[in-house]
Amino acid sequence: MPVAALLAALVAQAEPGAPPACAALTLEPGLYCAQAPMGVVVSDDDAMAVHFAGIAAAGEARFRRHFEQPPTPYAVIVGERANPLTAAGMGFGGGGALQQQLRQAGARHILPWTTAAQRAELLLGARRSEAEGRRRAEGLTGDALDAAVAADLDAAEPAPPATAGADSGAAHELGHMWAIRAYWPDARGGGHYGGPADDWFDESAAVLMEDEALGQTRRAGFAREWRTPGGARPRPLAVYFADTHPLFEQVQAELERFKASAGTGAGAPGTLTGEAVGDPQVRTLNGQALDLANLPPGAVIRTPDGQPVDAATLARLMGGAVPGGEAASGRRPPRTMTAVRSLDTSDPGEQARAVMFYAQARVFADFLLERTGDPAVYGRIARALADGRTMDQWLAVDGAASGLPGSVTALDAAWMAWLADAYGPAA
Repeated sequence: MPVAALLAALVAQAEPGAPPACAALTLEPGLYCAQAPMGVVVSDDDAMAVHFAGIAAAGEARFRRHFEQPPTPYAVIVGERANPLTAAGMGFGGGGALQQQLRQAGARHILPWTTAAQRAELLLGARRSEAEGRRRAEGLTGDALDAAVAADLDAAEPAPPATAGADSGAAHELGHMWAIRAYWPDARGGGHYGGPADDWFDESAAVLMEDEALGQTRRAGFAREWRTPGGARPRPLAVYFADTHPLFEQVQAELERFKASAGTGAGAPGTLTGEAVGDPQVRTLNGQALDLANLPPGAVIRTPDGQPVDAATLARLMGGAVPGGEAASGRRPPRTMTAVRSLDTSDPGEQARAVMFYAQARVFADFLLERTGDPAVYGRIARALADGRTMDQWLAVDGAASGLPGSVTALDAAWMAWLADAYGPAA
């Protein structure tokens, strides 16, 4: 092949495709579109569309800086009307017609996102579902059940204030999608939390897309745990690089506990199927399918954007059987939105471990970027991981060129010394 033709082929392979354009969309009256370099934001509020387009564009710039790759085209759908909550409690991006139009316009990823008001409503619904499941398990029904649930909700702690930079979570989720498409374009599942990548890297790729305000929130959370006697601690790097995400561990542990109490075998309650998604099932982000009718009572699921939704709501939307109830009818959500992140947990220790996992991703990135002086070091690591190498193998071959030790053990020692300088001694 002539050199010019080879170069043209390589460039064509690297390009992610033309981004969707607002001008190519025919939106319903009252919906607005804002353009970002590689995507669009559709909202029922013009200012909100522009706001999230800015967030997405900043995420694009960070992705190019840290991975030296162009992000794949995308669309974000946000707003009370553009991405409405249904009567059952969950929105799925404005319906199939809008999503189809966005895909035809070139969007490879579609991210339905919620407003602060919607997140508050979903949190209330999740708390109500959890309280109802717990009270039903105690044998309460009818008016007594309603009164107990109402009392539980009145006694619950107020919803936490909005996290600084919370809207930057949209860029976080886009980062998951961009990294997987850039380095594992043909992979499916892989036994990990968010995709085929190791969980630490998958979460790091997303955290790197966040703005400084959210990054500072994560650093503050890390410092709080680090300086608290008995607080959560970062995992040793040998463990961190190999472990699963704490939220994925919680899902697996909860399901295993439920299976142990309900029996085992094909079709038994709580069984993970791994078959194609079917009513009333929902696919987890590691590619497995959960039977919603057999989840533990009061189980709460998190959607890809991190929002809680109860299993009964998902079952109703999917037209399947409601856990603990009769068959329901309703519109099944688009296949792209049948992914879930995790079951909620009320265990403070598990919550702290999950918070620390995100915080460690942020602070370890600070360490690597400072130590190497290379803003694209994560792109080099990504290529090695995608080629099947481990972090130990990458460090042994390429660590010295990046200013890093030649093994995970030595890197962990350097990381601990850096933490002592940056955050002081651990409590």
